[in-house]
Amino acid sequence: MLRTIVHTTFFLIHPTFSHTRRTAATIYLESAYRAELVSAMSVVRSRALSVCPRSAARTGAATRAMRNREDTRKMNAVPLWGAALAACLSFGASGALAADAAAGKEVFKECMACHTVDQGKNRVGPSLHGVVGRKAASVETFKYSKPMQEKAASGLTWTPETLMQYLQAPKEVVPGTSMAYAGLKNAGKYKANPAEAAENLIAYLEESK
Repeated sequence: MLRTIVHTTFFLIHPTFSHTRRTAATIYLESAYRAELVSAMSVVRSRALSVCPRSAARTGAATRAMRNREDTRKMNAVPLWGAALAACLSFGASGALAADAAAGKEVFKECMACHTVDQGKNRVGPSLHGVVGRKAASVETFKYSKPMQEKAASGLTWTPETLMQYLQAPKEVVPGTSMAYAGLKNAGKYKANPAEAAENLIAYLEESK
């Protein structure tokens, strides 16, 4: 319990934590300290019982009163815990919420030599119109490489998660692909943060349906 309290205290003072997360940590910390105090009072009462039964009874009453107050406080804190939990659950999706389609349009310049976002308009590569969520190798007017066709046959679909990997390092997702582009991980302008560039590009592609 003491180790958990120390860890929670660190989270509470960590500068990157949001106000909601700090609130959640505060609630847990208060609860943990109270639990430690109640446990200590129980030990005191058990030791006092052999020395002074009347004193032990008073200690027991104080312990029960603290437990009752703790139960009431926990019930009152349920709505706040719900809000904190919702905030934590949404934290994993915060990257998608922060994606910048306008910045993604700039990233798309990396792809423009071979692709368009216009429906039915292919270049060296297939049109990327509606690519997010589309099954791989599914543009009927484009002839795909054999490795891409095999990946498509195995169930490859361009989900945001798959595109995140493919845009950063295409040959890691589809070994032997005929696409010459080495990926955002190797793009001079974006290799410092290829994941962010890929995320923005996906946001742009989602808007270009």
